[in-house]
Amino acid sequence: MPKTATKGSKRTVKRVAPEATERQRTRKIPAKKAAKPRKPLTRAQRAARKKRPLFARRLREARLRVGLTQEKLGIKAGLDEAVASSRMNHYEQGVHEPDFTMILRLAKSLGISAAFFFCEDDALAEMVWDTTAAAQTVGK
Repeated sequence: MPKTATKGSKRTVKRVAPEATERQRTRKIPAKKAAKPRKPLTRAQRAARKKRPLFARRLREARLRVGLTQEKLGIKAGLDEAVASSRMNHYEQGVHEPDFTMILRLAKSLGISAAFFFCEDDALAEMVWDTTAAAQTVGK
């Protein structure tokens, strides 16, 4: 039953919190199960985790060579400012891969050929990069 108190000419009612029920007092919360110990990864497994897909590695390499941030590259390629940085990060981490039209827009924004993104051999990728740079120099 609520307690009443008089304060000056006004009468105020104080509410008292009800007692906890028996179930609330005796409720048992299960303890967390201990995690199973994991086996350490082998050298090959660690290397496989670190290795990114080909497109992701080439995109990051090209962006760093040109000197753009992820956000600036995304905006230059036509992405909304709100999602540009996170989307480019997902592309570079290999979480997502863009469709071909987006690959073409990224290549144009970076000033390179889209073939650069798909060169498996580093020497070939370097030749594609140099060829694109030479073509831009001649075009100026």
